[in-house]
Amino acid sequence: MPMRPLDRRLAVRGTDDDPRLGRRLVDDPDRARVCLVGCADDAGVANSGGRAGASLGPTEIRRWLYRLTTGMNGELEALPLFDAGDVLPGADIDETHAEVERVVAEHARQGRIVVFLGGGHDLAYASHAGVFEAHSGRGAVVNVDTHLDVRPLRDGRVITSGTPFRRLLDRFGRRVGAFVELGIQPQHNSRQHAELVRARGGRVVSLDRLREAPSVASLLESELTEAASEQTATAGSPEGEPAFLTVSVDLDVASASDAPGTSAPPADGIAPADLGRFCEAVGRHPKARLLDVMELSPPQDENGKTARLAAFCVWRFLVGVASRRA
Repeated sequence: MPMRPLDRRLAVRGTDDDPRLGRRLVDDPDRARVCLVGCADDAGVANSGGRAGASLGPTEIRRWLYRLTTGMNGELEALPLFDAGDVLPGADIDETHAEVERVVAEHARQGRIVVFLGGGHDLAYASHAGVFEAHSGRGAVVNVDTHLDVRPLRDGRVITSGTPFRRLLDRFGRRVGAFVELGIQPQHNSRQHAELVRARGGRVVSLDRLREAPSVASLLESELTEAASEQTATAGSPEGEPAFLTVSVDLDVASASDAPGTSAPPADGIAPADLGRFCEAVGRHPKARLLDVMELSPPQDENGKTARLAAFCVWRFLVGVASRRA
């Protein structure tokens, strides 16, 4: 399937004394440390009965991301980026997911860190699966979200935006060395789904639990570190720590006042400052191979609030990556 290339009008370059992030884009993926991939599809959201519009998310994230500077302290002046454009929706949602998985796996195999721009959260199954296909060993999976997103396929066959992590656990089983859900809110999830996560060896850390810590951001970071270093406790599983880390940020983990442009914005949520600090910690982590930023719905957005938050999360992640040792 063909990709829709980046609209170069979005790649703002700025001036020599005010360089913008679009200036860091390179045309050759082999020169890049980070690859951005989008998918302009919200079929899973529609199947969930949610508010449509996430298919427009990748373009809008880029619109705000590439306007940001390379950093007051030169944070991103030396980080080359490649933007592969958007995976186009296939004839059906299964075909779309297969193509997203293929594209992400292709870049991950070449050692690139992938930033995936959604699109409905169902696509997180495909992007994470691409990393699992590209790398051997066990992976740690972290979902930052108001919702657990471990629903079964509807009628046993229909993929919805609430299904990605159940599908990932079903497919990769013991290769998922750690699975952590952060920022979960009880009024938006069922007891049965929380029990399923725990039965599969996962952890559920609620928004209330995060707020019991002296700092929400510090507990988010410690949960990330713990997930990436968990030792195998299940008989018959591969030994040792997870070899890689994948992280998904569903923008509805923020409140409706901070991020109104999602399919199902909650009344409460993680503050943007804490979310940004967490994304930078993900970027710094040497095992992190993927960051998803999902479910931006521009038609529902107010003054670009959610799009700006999404761009901020990606920018902070890139700062973390740039700080890693080569």
